[in-house]
Amino acid sequence: MVNNEFRTIIDSLRIAMSGEDSSSIEASVRVVLDKYTGKWEKPYSIQNLKRLYYHGLNKNAAKKIKDAGIDEDSLKKYIDDFSDEDKEIIAKKYRLLMITIH
Repeated sequence: MVNNEFRTIIDSLRIAMSGEDSSSIEASVRVVLDKYTGKWEKPYSIQNLKRLYYHGLNKNAAKKIKDAGIDEDSLKKYIDDFSDEDKEIIAKKYRLLMITIH
């Protein structure tokens, strides 16, 4: 089984995303990339966004993210707006994942 951390991140954050942000896998991936990078390539195709979700980040995608400029504060602010209950659900999901990996 492939360990796809990117998919795990997207799935976890979709728990608390607004209806529009979580309306589809590609919308959720685009939101995370928009929030995590300073200048994400907006016209990234739907197929490529789905590929990132289902197959994880490859070297090319990781380079594009790095080149777009990492903006961790933007993603942190986005997550800070989630409810405390949603943050707890996300944290539990990550704890369970860590237990199953080890």
